[in-house]
Amino acid sequence: MQTLTAPKSNIEKRLFNLLEIPVDQLTLPILKDAVQYMRSTLSDSVINATAELGIGAIDLAGTGGSGMPKFNTSTTVAFVLAAYGVKVVKFGNRSITGNSGSVDFLAAIGFEQDSNLDNLAKKLRDTDLIFLNAATFYPQIGLITEQRKQLGRPSIFNFIGPVLNPVSPEFRLLGVSNNRIRAQLNQFLTEEETIQRAITMTSASGLDEFDARGQNHVSIVDSSKITEMETSNLSNQFANLLAGVLTVAHKEQSTTVIKNARSFTDIITGSDTTSDAYAGVVVNAGAAFLAAKAVSSIDAGCKLAQKLIANRSVQKKYEHVRGTR
Repeated sequence: MQTLTAPKSNIEKRLFNLLEIPVDQLTLPILKDAVQYMRSTLSDSVINATAELGIGAIDLAGTGGSGMPKFNTSTTVAFVLAAYGVKVVKFGNRSITGNSGSVDFLAAIGFEQDSNLDNLAKKLRDTDLIFLNAATFYPQIGLITEQRKQLGRPSIFNFIGPVLNPVSPEFRLLGVSNNRIRAQLNQFLTEEETIQRAITMTSASGLDEFDARGQNHVSIVDSSKITEMETSNLSNQFANLLAGVLTVAHKEQSTTVIKNARSFTDIITGSDTTSDAYAGVVVNAGAAFLAAKAVSSIDAGCKLAQKLIANRSVQKKYEHVRGTR
């Protein structure tokens, strides 16, 4: 069994105890208790600055932990939604078990996290998009960074991380790499008073996002109601919608943050309309538009995403947000 560096402070001990819980032993009460504890550590200044930001906003996140090299799909999708005027408050962190967390990726494409609390509301009004670094709002999580790396596997923090967004967005697209825990998070989301709609998914291959090539386990959470979607029909719809994309031979996926940044540029400039990364962005953006109640179906959302990329709206949004301080 892996021996982790011993914790020192009481806070570190609490986090350490959570870290040691095996993923296959995580239950809904454990997840709820962990989320409640982490939220209790938010400072008053953070609570005051973020109190109204979740109204009408969506967060797009994955739990990570799949162990697969992949593109930063949800962060790219954030620009697609913002290009259509959907408010996005993207909450993320640096990668612990992978190669390219959202914070790492954003730095590679020329972005800093939005850490000025006094400017968050204005930035969201002006651009429809802000990026929040988990470490800024939950600095204590840094106390166990080394232990998480030593652990070398997903932990409870992978699965509660996405729901710790301090703005409590009304809409969510949440990818979960463990289907059993996804079911528990569905129940958790039904009890979140701020949630109007969330879509959660686990691909059959274990990805924490929609897989355009395969089947996906999908749920729509509307307030207290959970609706399961037919994954076989869903994947067939994707295949039909993205005909000409998915017929291209499977390409080696990006495995570094630099490669992902290059793929991002190729996608938003229209240079890439055939890769798995492009297909993943379109499909996940389609689902995100549905989660935000901007469209009536994933198909419609996919078509909208393709249009926004093709007419350079996403590229323009990227340039606008990057130039706004």
